[in-house]
Amino acid sequence: MVILDSLPVNLRESCRQASGKVGIVLVFGNRENHKVEAWKALPSAAEAFLQRWGFALLVVFGLLYYGAYYNCDLPLTGEAGSNALIAQRIREGWLPIKGMFVGYNLMWFYPLAGIFEITGPHLLATRIFFLCLSTLTGLLGFLLVRRATGMAWLAALAGGLMVLMPGAIYRNYMGFLATLAAFALVRGYVVDAGTPRARWLWMGFAGAALSLCFSIRIEPSLLLAVVWAGLVVLYPLGVRGEFLSRMKILLPGTVLALVCFAAVHAPLVVDASRRGFGKEFLAQYSQFVNLLRWELLQEIERVVPPKPASPSAKFRDLGLIPVSLNKPIEPKAESSRDGRRARPE
Repeated sequence: MVILDSLPVNLRESCRQASGKVGIVLVFGNRENHKVEAWKALPSAAEAFLQRWGFALLVVFGLLYYGAYYNCDLPLTGEAGSNALIAQRIREGWLPIKGMFVGYNLMWFYPLAGIFEITGPHLLATRIFFLCLSTLTGLLGFLLVRRATGMAWLAALAGGLMVLMPGAIYRNYMGFLATLAAFALVRGYVVDAGTPRARWLWMGFAGAALSLCFSIRIEPSLLLAVVWAGLVVLYPLGVRGEFLSRMKILLPGTVLALVCFAAVHAPLVVDASRRGFGKEFLAQYSQFVNLLRWELLQEIERVVPPKPASPSAKFRDLGLIPVSLNKPIEPKAESSRDGRRARPE
């Protein structure tokens, strides 16, 4: 690494061009603001090539890599069989959530049901769909890292690793949810968008992306929504002295994000209501919120033990005081065999 601090501007430019040819890292210090700029170690030609063609190369890599084993090991058990079975039952007219247990939200299965309209119930089609989803996850990772760092080689490395290690097949939605939410939130609230209009559009995209995450699986999406809320709160504080100007951008952007969130969810709500399980579809959101609240209270009780019971409560537990004169006793959660407390009904 060569450190150049007080060279003339023209000499610095010459060193910069030379560094791109031989791969030297040059660090330029600025005496006025004490900032340090580090130039990439990769040659500029390779970096420029990846900036232009890295996305396409990642697509080709995904096709070749997954094409080598897409039709190998097709079990009918586990997630593979259950995903295909539930999608086929939805296609046949079964009611999700109300008529059968699905475990995930509707958009986990609706794309498969749509594919089965073309291919019929087909396990290989299910496998190809999830491998395509893994490729899309890697592409989103590439775009995210390239936009956040400006380094195409690092973005290609991150995207390639995502494609190379897709995780459990038939559960590839999990990596997709996290990557999609990270990409949308970073573009909407973190990196520079250029103009207020572009910022509003990216905030709207973030709302639509989070809505899609909720429509696929609710539990991780609730945690992603907490991150979203935190970024909304912190956005006006991101640059010192620009609170009011950033609030003027944030308020319309937040409204647009909520509208986009509702717009993505509206077709699912309408479809569920039309088919007769709208109430159950909406109720699952409050159920998961209550479940997370219950889990949080259990963890708090482990850290902060409850206060000792009063003498009247002890007498009541012994049956010496009529229960009708006191508040009803809530049943205690029983412990399961593995030591965890049972979930409430």
